[in-house]
Amino acid sequence: MAFLDMVALDLPKPEKIKTPLLVLGAARDNMLKPNEIEDTARAYNTQAEIIADVAHNSMLEQNWQAVAKHILVWLKELECKK
Repeated sequence: MAFLDMVALDLPKPEKIKTPLLVLGAARDNMLKPNEIEDTARAYNTQAEIIADVAHNSMLEQNWQAVAKHILVWLKELECKK
């Protein structure tokens, strides 16, 4: 039921989101293609960032620090805009 809810019953409503979002993708992701990540970012009126050398579970990868760095840089930039 959770999967069905996720893909058909309770779809996201990007127009209702007012907070800044970071949309990250993984270059070696076998589940989501870069264009799907970019489409998601576009729906939320932001830019996608595709991280090289990581797969779908990017925070479990050997190169997880690259993912964490992207997140930290984004948070710092967000804080500077306040």
